[in-house]
Amino acid sequence: MKEMLDKLYHLITRDIFISDIIFFLGWGFLNYFRETFAMLARWGVLCCHLWANVKFHLIIRTKIASSYISYKMSDILIRFMHTVNIMRQANCEFFA
Repeated sequence: MKEMLDKLYHLITRDIFISDIIFFLGWGFLNYFRETFAMLARWGVLCCHLWANVKFHLIIRTKIASSYISYKMSDILIRFMHTVNIMRQANCEFFA
């Protein structure tokens, strides 16, 4: 009988009891700080959304700026080549 009670005591204190204590302490810790965790999660989601939005706008603005710059550069090159052709037609010595 004593051996059976010792096994039961060992089972309760070693296997079940310790795991239950860990579970309830963890649950209590999470429950106690759940508002803090929820706030941190909300701030984390907000920061991720803001960063994604900033990245998206930076990419779009960069694409718009690069297309505008390439358009302006092509416009400048077209004007320069037009000027060169006019100078050639006028038989300018610089372009001869």
